[in-house]
Parts: sequence; C-alpha cells; structure tokens
Amino acid sequence: MAVDPQIQPLLDRANAAGPPDFGRLTAADMRAGINAMLASFNAGRPPVEGVETRDMELRAAPPLAGRIYRPVAGERPSAALVFFHGGGWVVGDIESHDVFCRRIATLVGCAVVSVDYRLAPENPFPAAPEDAVAALEAMRARAEELGLDPRRLAVGGDSAGGALAAVAAQAAAKAGIGLAAQLLICPATDLASPPPPGGSRERLGSGYLLTDAEIRWYADQYLPAGIDRTDPRASPMFGNLAGLAPAIVATAGYDPVRDDGIGYAEALAHAGTPVEHLHFPTLVHGFNLLDAISVEADRAVRAMAGALRRLVA
Repeated sequence: MAVDPQIQPLLDRANAAGPPDFGRLTAADMRAGINAMLASFNAGRPPVEGVETRDMELRAAPPLAGRIYRPVAGERPSAALVFFHGGGWVVGDIESHDVFCRRIATLVGCAVVSVDYRLAPENPFPAAPEDAVAALEAMRARAEELGLDPRRLAVGGDSAGGALAAVAAQAAAKAGIGLAAQLLICPATDLASPPPPGGSRERLGSGYLLTDAEIRWYADQYLPAGIDRTDPRASPMFGNLAGLAPAIVATAGYDPVRDDGIGYAEALAHAGTPVEHLHFPTLVHGFNLLDAISVEADRAVRAMAGALRRLVA
C-alpha cells in the first residue's frame, strides 16, 4: 500500500529540504527544527476541549517535572497513563506532545501524566530510563493524593518514549508491581543489533521523515562510548519479557524502526505476555502527532485509545 496521500506532501517537503549535516548538527539545532515542524502540524487546529491540566513536580532532585491531564467529566479515582514523549532521547518535551496527551485523556477517559524526563546529550543514558522508573514510582506513591486508581496505572510512549515505557513496564514487573497496560507506539527497542539486510531500516531509511542517519545520530547522542547497548534499559528487547503488563504495540508501514516494534510484539507474545499488535500500513513514524493532517492518523490514534480504554476499564 502507498503512503497515506495526506502525509505525502509532508514527506515531499522534507525530502526537498535535504538531510542535515549530522557531522555539525547540535542538539539545540535539532530541537529547534523538530519543535518548529511539530508546531506546524497543529497550526490552526481547534483546541482539545474538556481537559484540565496542572504542571507538577515528580521528584525534587534531580528535578523531574510532569503535567497531568484530566477529562473534566472524568471519574474519580481514575485510571492513568504515565506517558513518555518521543524524540530520540534528545528532542521533544511536554509541549511537543501536549495535544496528543489531551486527546488520549479525552478518548480513553483517563488521566495522562506526561513526563519531562532528562534529555541527552546533556544527560546521557541511563538518565532517561532512571527518570521513567522514578516517574512511575511517584505516580504510584501519590495515586490517592491525585485521585488516581493505583490498580489502573499504565505506561506509554512513542518512539524513544515507547522504549522508556517498555523499560518502566519491565522494572514494574521485576518489583512485583502490577500495571494495567503498556502502550508502545513505534518503539525503538533494540539499539544493539545491526540492522539486518533487507529490513525496515535499510528499505525505509530515507524518504519517510525519520531516516537511518537520524536514528544513528540520536543513538550516538544518547549512549556514551563504551556503553553495553544490550543493557535492557537501553534496548528493552534484551530484558525479561515474561509476566509484563498487557501490551499494545503500534507500528507503521513506512517506519524505519518498524521491525523493532514488530519484533518486540512477537517476543512479548512468545514470552507469554498478552499483546495486541496494531499495524497501520500507510502511516509513517510519529503518526500519532499527524492526526490533524491525516484522517488515517486520526483513525490510528482512536484505535490505540480504544485498545487502551479496554485494558484500563
């Protein structure tokens, strides 16, 4: 199937601009470019109604902030999704995923806690996974105070954030903590294995918004030299996948890290963890942020929300 025709013009513009010079690119440059692109996706979009928000401190030192989203008419105590934004562990923040978190809160009817975890290269691995685990622990500890149901906590994220959600789910299982669900959107689950010939990284590594060169650049910013990339906190594919929370794994047909998501879904199922694999063949990496320009992306967001709603009900 061809790329969603509503997304193709975006790809055409990105391809016409040409690739950045990764040898000279700084994290600040990448953040400025990505933030401007993400803002353009929602330009002129009506606000998501019916959601109240509050910024909050999840940990005092080192500082870890978050933002909680609640449906105004939501139940109390409510289910909650602890969410980690994507961006290659280098870019992205609470603002970049604000609209998506608002939509999930309304579509699922649950609270969403978006986590402003530390970014590389200023804070390289393992800062981000440490923050992910700390954020989940903070939400469990403060569930009653915040009007959340600790039995219906879930973790989720997209891209790099999907990997962090997978890490948090593994840490929860190891600690004997039951979670209601994990929502992994286009997750990057293996930073250690060379991309196989003919795989999605080779076939889709240019021309589809996220490129293979960009993936390599992100990984190099995030992982200092000498780090064992098979550490499950960096590559959750190498962790213990048995006994984890039920998973929703969403993949896109034109995503260079598609094989990571498919492989992780298969590995979860092989380990006996319940998994629902949602595949969207015409979409690209980051499709959950493209719902304002693509009807198919909007349908995908609704499908993921429906699957999550069933698990946290």
